[in-house]
Amino acid sequence: MVPDRAELGEGLRAGAGDVDRALEFLADAHILVLDEAGEIRMAHPFSAVGELSRGWYAGRLSDHWRPSSAKAKQALLRESGLEGAFWQLHPS
Repeated sequence: MVPDRAELGEGLRAGAGDVDRALEFLADAHILVLDEAGEIRMAHPFSAVGELSRGWYAGRLSDHWRPSSAKAKQALLRESGLEGAFWQLHPS
C-alpha cells in the first residue's frame, strides 16, 4: 500500500509543505510518479538508492568500518539534494 501525503507527513513528522516539495522533487527526478491529485501513483524504489547508498555504506566491508555519525548521514542527504524538514534525521 502506498502512503498518501497525510500519512507521509505524520510518519516523518513533516509539514504538508515539506511533503509537497519532497514529492515534487522526487517526481521531477523520476523516482516516483504522482497522479492527477498529486498522490503517489508509482514509486521506483531502487532508482535513487544506488547513489545515496554508495556514501551511506562506504567502506562497510572493511574490518575497520564504523557507522557514520548522524551529522555525516545528514550531509549525504543534503548532498543528494534531500533537504528541508522532511529529510531531517531525528535522534533515536
